[in-house]
Amino acid sequence: MFVFRHDYWAFNLKTSRYSAPGAYTMSLVSGNNDEYTVTTSCVKSFIVK
Repeated sequence: MFVFRHDYWAFNLKTSRYSAPGAYTMSLVSGNNDEYTVTTSCVKSFIVK
């Protein structure tokens, strides 16, 4: 499981869908900047062996 945490939000993302070995990078971006803007860098990496 992979967790993005911010002051008010936490996103728990399952990494089991990533079965191919390698390095992965996930980033959080807003789907609608008029409604919500991500102002800090929300990028995380993980490795599947």
